[in-house]
Order: sequence, then C-alpha cells, then structure tokens
Amino acid sequence: MNILYLAAGSQKWGMGHLKRSKFVIDCLRVEKQKVTAIAIIPDDRNIGLSKAISGYDHFVTGLASIKNKIFDGVIVDVHTDFQPEVFKWLKKQNRPTVGLDWYSKTDGVITQTVNLRGGAKVLKFALIRKEILKQTVQKKRTFDAVAVLGGKDSRGYLDKLLKIFVEDDFYKNKKIIFVVGPMVKGKISEFVGHKKGPVTILRNPERLPEIMAKTKVGLTNGGTSLMEFTRLGVPTIVFPQSKQEENFIPVFLRQGGSLRGSMNPRHLQQQLLNLWEDERLWEKKSQKAKQLIDGRGVKRTVQKILKVFRK
Repeated sequence: MNILYLAAGSQKWGMGHLKRSKFVIDCLRVEKQKVTAIAIIPDDRNIGLSKAISGYDHFVTGLASIKNKIFDGVIVDVHTDFQPEVFKWLKKQNRPTVGLDWYSKTDGVITQTVNLRGGAKVLKFALIRKEILKQTVQKKRTFDAVAVLGGKDSRGYLDKLLKIFVEDDFYKNKKIIFVVGPMVKGKISEFVGHKKGPVTILRNPERLPEIMAKTKVGLTNGGTSLMEFTRLGVPTIVFPQSKQEENFIPVFLRQGGSLRGSMNPRHLQQQLLNLWEDERLWEKKSQKAKQLIDGRGVKRTVQKILKVFRK
C-alpha cells in the first residue's frame, strides 16, 4: 500500500506532532507499507527546526511544495490551527484520509479520525515511543524532579519554575533537571548545558527517556511528555500551555496520577514535599498513572488506519 504521511510543526505549534508521528511511520513500515513521510515546517527557513527532527523523507515549508502523486491513502497529523489550510489541500487530492487529532470539519474529505486526546477510552490510542516503553521506573530514583515542557513554553513556566527553585533554600540540596526543546527561548536558554543552583538545564538530551524514568516527579505541560510520564508511572505536576491542553488534562487529574501545578511557591513546595516524603502516596499515584496508558496506542492506531485504507 502506498501511503502519504503529512505531519507539521513550527515555532508556534511545537514539534510534538512531528515527533509522535515518527512512531506511527516506523510501525507502518514494519507492516510492509510504503510510506512517503513529509514534515511541513512553515517557519523552518528562519530557524532550522528540521535539524531537530529525523525520520522524514522530505522537509517542506508549505503544502504547495508537495508534488501530486497517486497514493492509496493519506494520513495527516497537524496542529488544529493548521487544519483548515490542510483541509483545502486534501479536498483537491480526493484520497481516503485519516486525521490524527482532527477536530476541524470533515465534510467527507476526512474519511476517519483517530483522536488521541479526551477520556480514558481515547487514551488507548496514545502514541508512546518505543524508547519510553523500554524504560522501567526504579525504586532508587536519581532525580528529585525532571521538567519537560514541550513547544516553546508559551506561558513562560520554565523561567518561573527556575526562579522558584534557585531562590528558595528548600531546594538547594535537590537534584532537578530541566529539559528544553529547540524552540524554548527566554532567560533559561542562557543556562543550557550548565547548572544553576539545584537545576541542571539540558537541551534535547539523547538520554531523555532514561532521565524521565529516573525521577520522583515529572513537571510537564498537557502534551506528549505528560502521556510519556504517565506511561512510565511517574507522578506529574501539570502546567498546561494552551486552551487545548486545559481541556486535555482533566482525565489525568481524575485518574489520580497527576496534580494541577501552581506557581504559588508555597503550594508548589507542598505538592513536591508530599510526593518526595510519602512513599505510599507516590506508589498509589504511580499505579493510577500506569492504568491510564498501556503503551499499545501506536499499534492500535496503525490497525485502525490500515482498516480504513483497505476498505
């Protein structure tokens, strides 16, 4: 089967769609499908985001760059803001199309949606990379907290959290890791590769899955990293960066593996202290988290896609 896979990222949208789609592309190729994978990065000519992403056949800055070719089906994984423009392009192609996390109009152009955000039933399609699935959370945890906030940290949480951890002596003997992506700017970017107080700041470390598995607490937003920490069984404190993420996180909060983050220093300190000192509470939240995502979402998603294209 000849499949066109379109995924998009940008400084505004983040790179989560491109990264998670790589897992689906790999699985489709294991299933002996011929996949042409195209990464659309509209602002790449200015900031070189494609350097941070591998596994795609072509990198383009717009839909006009994609040459017409006969495909058996199209898979689309793009940010909600980009979906109306992609919809117009797809309408001209007139091919069976599966939209991942597609929340715009379908009008017969999108044959099937596979939505990855919503309640517990939807999370069975959560796309968890194999590097995370190989990890197991150890009893002896190396780090007290690991912060992984995707995209460009649009609400400035990393700078605010860094200030709290550096200025409060309560954290001076703690081991804390901040992981920043290629688009994160702000004051924190000045310290990448260095340590500031109890915090070590890293940019896109290769050992990220291992680092995430070795922490007592994950600090994250409402995207891919939240799902990955949840699969690992690491209790999380969540700082959503958009309205979409605000709508996504309630299922994690209700399940009991996550807490809504606070920028109030005393409140945040108490949340962390509870998880650091109460092993029974930590274990309970860890088990609750693992019940939510079983790690088989990529296979389920691929099976659903192929079922659509084989009809």
